[in-house]
Amino acid sequence: MPNLLVNHPTIRSYRRDRKNLFRASFVLFRQLTQKGQVFSLSHREDHSLRMLDNLGVFLSAAGSQRILIPAIALHDVGVFHTHEICHGPVSAELVRPHLPSLGLHQDEVEKVCSAIRAHDDKSFVDDSKEARALRVLDSIDAFGELGVYRFLEVYCRRGLTPPDMFVRALASLERRRQMVPTDLFRPADNWLINSAYSKAKEIMQLMLDGFHGKPVPGYAAEVYKALEIIDWDVYDNKKLEKIIHDAKSPSARDFFLKLWAELFTTQ
Repeated sequence: MPNLLVNHPTIRSYRRDRKNLFRASFVLFRQLTQKGQVFSLSHREDHSLRMLDNLGVFLSAAGSQRILIPAIALHDVGVFHTHEICHGPVSAELVRPHLPSLGLHQDEVEKVCSAIRAHDDKSFVDDSKEARALRVLDSIDAFGELGVYRFLEVYCRRGLTPPDMFVRALASLERRRQMVPTDLFRPADNWLINSAYSKAKEIMQLMLDGFHGKPVPGYAAEVYKALEIIDWDVYDNKKLEKIIHDAKSPSARDFFLKLWAELFTTQ
């Protein structure tokens, strides 16, 4: 999902204490993920950076930045330490001992851990502004061309294959759309969110229909095969440039150009 229309104050305009918290949170993310035995291209730092870039969509409804900055930066640490789908509780327990070193008070530590756990643990309820913002921002990053890539990379890593991965991706995409309320955003941002959701759904449905032999535009299959060929590593600029250059259809080339723009323009 590309950055929305709002101009979220990125690290350059944070107060000094927020800048320090921002940097320290991502340093901790790198330290903890490097110790893991699992690797996920879709849960690298750029995912959390896009979430922070879109934080402004909530206007004043997102809650405390002292809670949200570390919660967003660290919410997926558990992905690198477990093969379980529900990784929020693992993330929370891994980061808890380190949060005081970020300058957080004990009550803030508990709020950060609660928001992190609740972002994907359906058995755990946290209705705070911060936890809600984390869930919504995480869902928004599953939309658009980048969302398609992230779904497929994750499901491939979990050992799923077509058509099951497409069916599950469509179901997860719909659940994530239901998590994103429309009453919090500006009309222009709502339009962007809906457009990105619709695009992800369209592409995923085309892939599913094509697998079942239905007559559909061929670019969706071309996209999937190209991602398989490069082993999903779109972060290798040369590989991505090559599949853009070799794309047979304008629609496939457009998909990869948008993917390139979303990946390499993250601040």
